[in-house]
Amino acid sequence: MELKDIPNYTYDGYIWFSDQPKPKVLRNDKFDFENEGQNPFIIEALLWAEKEQIAVHINHTHRYLIHVYDLKALKNDDNKEIKYLAHNIDGVKKLKFNQIWQSEQDSLCNGMDVLEMKAQVFIGFENN
Repeated sequence: MELKDIPNYTYDGYIWFSDQPKPKVLRNDKFDFENEGQNPFIIEALLWAEKEQIAVHINHTHRYLIHVYDLKALKNDDNKEIKYLAHNIDGVKKLKFNQIWQSEQDSLCNGMDVLEMKAQVFIGFENN
C-alpha cells in the first residue's frame, strides 16, 4: 500500500513529519495523502475514522509501512480498550487503543485455546 491509497476519510489522530519537533494533530479533519512528497516524510501517523470504524497506522523505516484496520470486521468480545498517556502531542492527554485478541490452539498448553493479541489499534484521543 502507498500513501495515495489511504482512504480519504475524516480523521482524528496525528501525523509526525520528519522536519517537525511535534506531530500535526488532526481533529475531525481530512488530510491529502495524494500530494505528499518524499521530503519532509511522515515518520509516524496514527489516524482514526470514527464513522467508518477504520484505523490507519503509518511508520517510516526506510520505506512506508502502512496498515489499515477495519474494526467492524475485527470486533469480538475479547477485545479490550487501553489508554496511554500522550507525550509531546499538543492538547491531547491520552491515546486510546483497542487490543485485538483472538483465540488460537497452543501446543505448549496441551492444544487448548489461548488468547493471542494480534494488534493494538489506535481509536482516538481522550482529553479529559
